[in-house]
Amino acid sequence: MKVGLIIEWLDAWRGGAETSTQQFVNRLIDLGVELEVYTRSRLPARPGMKVHTIKVAGPSRAMKTLSFCRRADEMVREAAPDVVHALTPSLAADVYQPRGGAYPETIRRNLALRRSRSARA
Repeated sequence: MKVGLIIEWLDAWRGGAETSTQQFVNRLIDLGVELEVYTRSRLPARPGMKVHTIKVAGPSRAMKTLSFCRRADEMVREAAPDVVHALTPSLAADVYQPRGGAYPETIRRNLALRRSRSARA
């Protein structure tokens, strides 16, 4: 079986969603699944997994994500795997599994990014 996996970032240092996705990837490879990963991360080559690193440009993080989503959809449609599993929004996905991490932690991190003390209060 050939599976296409779409995830914008797959670096373990980014957090729990990426770490658990790497565990999922390892299990798929152990099961003998032919895996193609579409990501912005630069991952090392390994047996059983082909990595398509997608480079994008844009004026903002949102535009870069949108560009990634569009390009990943184009590439995965061209590759035509048996199943497309996406953790990043994808119109080409057979399975969409959004991951957001822990919401309280996300809120804390977002507040920490605010510049003014009053915005954090």
